[in-house]
Amino acid sequence: MSENPFIAKMEQHSNEKLIYILTTDKDGFQDEALQAAKIVLDGRDISGAEKLKIQEKIQERERIQKEAQDNKPKSLLKGPGIIVTILVLVPPMVLIEDRGMGITFLIALAGFGAGHLVNHFYFKKKNNA
Repeated sequence: MSENPFIAKMEQHSNEKLIYILTTDKDGFQDEALQAAKIVLDGRDISGAEKLKIQEKIQERERIQKEAQDNKPKSLLKGPGIIVTILVLVPPMVLIEDRGMGITFLIALAGFGAGHLVNHFYFKKKNNA
């Protein structure tokens, strides 16, 4: 039986990285690479309690990253906000021919504000679903 070509690479990783590969990121690796990670991790003789502690640390970091991603401001180009922005901006810009800079600014402010507001509630509801 030939030696697993991924063992040398997996030996370079920390215990935390190996556990991350075997639990959270296993879809990103070939079966042979996962087997190598397991062999290397088992060879390090880490206690079950220590493995559990590392897994909890990884899960907490993943939760924080997901939460940060969910709370990241959404672009107007995503979701229904762009449609609302266009619907609020276009009619006054087309219909009001003689508008000054102040009026143009207020129309733009109303359009983008409405779009952001719609996206805020849309993504809040979507994230809570």
